[in-house]
Amino acid sequence: MSPAAPNHSSVSLRVVTQYLSTTSIERLPATIPPLLNTLSNCRDVLSNSHDHLAKGSSEIPVLVHRFKIQVSTLLQGRTIKERWAAVVLIKATVEVGGWEVLSGSGNWVRGLLGILGKPDPPTTKKLCIITLTKILLLTQEHQTLVRELTTPSLPTFIKSCINLITVKESSSGARQLNTSSPHLCIILESFNRLLPHHPSLFRPSRAEIHTLLLPLIAPTPSTSPTGRDGTSALGLSGESAAQVHHGARSLYVRLHYCAPRNTSAEEWKHALETLIKNTHLIADQVFRAVIEDWEPTSEILSHRADPRTFGEVVGDAGTDLMHLPAWSGISAGVERFIGVLDLLETFFTLPSSSSVSIRADYVMDLLARIFSLTVPPDHEGWQAGVGTNPEIGREEREALWSRLPDVHVAAMGLLLAIIRRLNKAFIPMAQGSFEQVVWVFKAEHWSHNIRTSTYTVLRELLKLTGCALPKSVLLSRVIQSCCEDLLPSPTATEQAASSMGSKETNSAQIGISSANADSYLKSGAESPKEHRGGLPGLVAAASHLLPHFLTDLPVNFLSFPLRSQIDRTAILVQHNEAMLASVLNPPPVKKGGKVVSSILPFLARSNHSHMATESILRPRMPVIKCRSIVRIDNESDTEDDEEEDNRAHPVEARPHRSIPNEPLAPAEPTITEIVPSALEVNHYPRSPVATETKPLQATIALPNSSKRDHDTFTSVSDRSQLASTSESLPTKRLRANSSDSLTSAVKEVMQDVPPMVEPDSLSTTAHSDVVLETANQRSIPPPVPAGTPFAGDAEEDSDDDLEIPPLTMDPDTEDEDEIDGAEGS
Repeated sequence: MSPAAPNHSSVSLRVVTQYLSTTSIERLPATIPPLLNTLSNCRDVLSNSHDHLAKGSSEIPVLVHRFKIQVSTLLQGRTIKERWAAVVLIKATVEVGGWEVLSGSGNWVRGLLGILGKPDPPTTKKLCIITLTKILLLTQEHQTLVRELTTPSLPTFIKSCINLITVKESSSGARQLNTSSPHLCIILESFNRLLPHHPSLFRPSRAEIHTLLLPLIAPTPSTSPTGRDGTSALGLSGESAAQVHHGARSLYVRLHYCAPRNTSAEEWKHALETLIKNTHLIADQVFRAVIEDWEPTSEILSHRADPRTFGEVVGDAGTDLMHLPAWSGISAGVERFIGVLDLLETFFTLPSSSSVSIRADYVMDLLARIFSLTVPPDHEGWQAGVGTNPEIGREEREALWSRLPDVHVAAMGLLLAIIRRLNKAFIPMAQGSFEQVVWVFKAEHWSHNIRTSTYTVLRELLKLTGCALPKSVLLSRVIQSCCEDLLPSPTATEQAASSMGSKETNSAQIGISSANADSYLKSGAESPKEHRGGLPGLVAAASHLLPHFLTDLPVNFLSFPLRSQIDRTAILVQHNEAMLASVLNPPPVKKGGKVVSSILPFLARSNHSHMATESILRPRMPVIKCRSIVRIDNESDTEDDEEEDNRAHPVEARPHRSIPNEPLAPAEPTITEIVPSALEVNHYPRSPVATETKPLQATIALPNSSKRDHDTFTSVSDRSQLASTSESLPTKRLRANSSDSLTSAVKEVMQDVPPMVEPDSLSTTAHSDVVLETANQRSIPPPVPAGTPFAGDAEEDSDDDLEIPPLTMDPDTEDEDEIDGAEGS
């Protein structure tokens, strides 16, 4: 920390303290926001120990003490504005100061707990709850502070929060949940944050919290009074009520943290199985209007609805295993059904305190029961379709059909949570889930919520097992619907065309003829936004699913019409990810059929600046001029022929240097041999990558030959005798300028070769890398044993395995006399 930093921080802290002491109470709330910005610059002063700061200046500890005294005075003030300002300043100071401030914040914590019992406005109490939660969470990193600050303060905080959201009944004296409390949402969020860190401190209040959560985890708003402004029984708007319900479900699942030691896993499992059983009981009442084809396959059995109650209004009939509030009516039953499914989803979304065992068959059996029942396709089924219960009235049956898609959406949310939690462990159940989801989609695809949930679930299933999906799973209707949801509707297209026609008519009337292609592109690009403006979730889900049809499904899964529809949709809506997936996964070409054109031009036109598109169009991988590597083994001569076909250009064993548009130098051709790594006695690494350090070479120049009479070589034939002497030959670098020096050089290098080695018995290890650089790459002549005449002096009828092939760039049709004459000269 620089010396100027504490000085600047101390000046800022002095300014804040001065403003707090001189500002009147009436203007104090308006002064706090700018003071918070200034206080954020005081980290160096507040977060360091006073002893360390006192070494530089004795004024800083006094300044920090004055600031804390000023905040404590505001916290104990008599007016609401003073206490509100103190709460805000304490939160900002704790976040900036860290451990130094937390260690001395005991008085502040007690003052904040006192505010919760005073008749302050809800805004002040909400800020107080947030500040206390922040302090208790920050102490988690310091065990000393946990022992001195959190342990004595948290039980009081829990009790004060429960008193804020409950009311005491005059008759029984018990405290009941006040669903209209403005502090309900913030308290649930605070408990969700604190309980996993301090389960033992929440354990005494666990039963009371459990009872308070029951009306919130699966509410039935249809049976609760609603205000004129559209607020629910909680006194909150729809979005705030959803937050309350979500917070209550999360806290209900986290209550198993408070179980005694080593019993949290059993508590979690017991709560899950009880919830599944209760869900079946609710389904018995909700589905009593139809005759189900589902039969239970797990130990959890369904009791079915009591026929004696068919003449009564549907309700829970006191059979709820979780002691949830009673409900009555088919609408309330569907709401309760959706609520318990959301609670099941929360069980699989939140982490548990320890490893737990899951009976997946219980959950999948419940999902199979829900997905087996779909809305009839025609109106006759709504009235008296097959599988309906004639003892149930038409009104209840039609109410069930109208709300059944909402139940399926909640079930798909549960399925999605299970897939994401189990991941690859879900693979054995994936195909059955595919068929169930597609079955529901075909029956209820008219619901945009069903389409949105289906697209999201299928995306996860395709990523998991799409490559192994059999063709028995028919996804054609899903693919067509996905493309239709991304494209503009015919109505929007007709409106755009009519508006364009009216513009052209007006232009013709005034004698102006114009055609702007950009206007067509603009109208086509804006139509989907206008068509799906009210359904952003549907468009996003369809957009995320579209490329997975190309990347995760087998290439032969999609028929040509479906593949064409996907490509057209990707081009029209400018879906860059789908177009890229189409380019990287081309359709298969049938035998005798035509090659399908790629949509790469459309991708390049719409997304030319993207890195993936750029890498496909203009790959900029450097031209790697590395040494050719040949592993000498006892393979057949077929490998040599294949290697000769690939050697059309010379390579150099120099460090890479790109010289664009530079012709090959007309210098004398050379034969450059990199000594095999097996011969280097571990002096050099065996990596084939060229480095800046040039390996040892044996360079031989042939000055009296035509430029085209010399070949370059990049391999050694399988008949090479280098392997037999790999441990004895030294590494040498030779250069000669005449045929005599060439002969002497070869003799010197090969002087230790045993003369009686049979060529066919030679072999090398896989690490013997031999690389040679020349102009036209052929096979190098085998090494000549010491004492053997070189090339021209050898007998023409000698063994073909020991002959040196002619060094020529033309076909091997020249007479041997020309070669002998060139060597003799």
